[in-house]
Amino acid sequence: MTFGGAKLALSVDPKGRSQLEALVGPEKARMLGANAHRLQRRVPLAKRWLAAYLSWKGQSAANIARQLRVTDQSVRKWLKEGRLV
Repeated sequence: MTFGGAKLALSVDPKGRSQLEALVGPEKARMLGANAHRLQRRVPLAKRWLAAYLSWKGQSAANIARQLRVTDQSVRKWLKEGRLV
């Protein structure tokens, strides 16, 4: 969720200033940078999967919709299609 939908800048020599490095640590940030040519440029959000997961954790459709920036109708539809409601 932190980087979802945005272009992620990866560096083989992180300097300790990036959000990615703060999240995963310098060694893992370096490893991601070394493999940047194999990764997508933008981080996908996987909204349907996230809706299913958040529903499983007990969150309401309205709350899920707010977090994922979609309508509650979309969330209910996704959950129904996945037979989760």
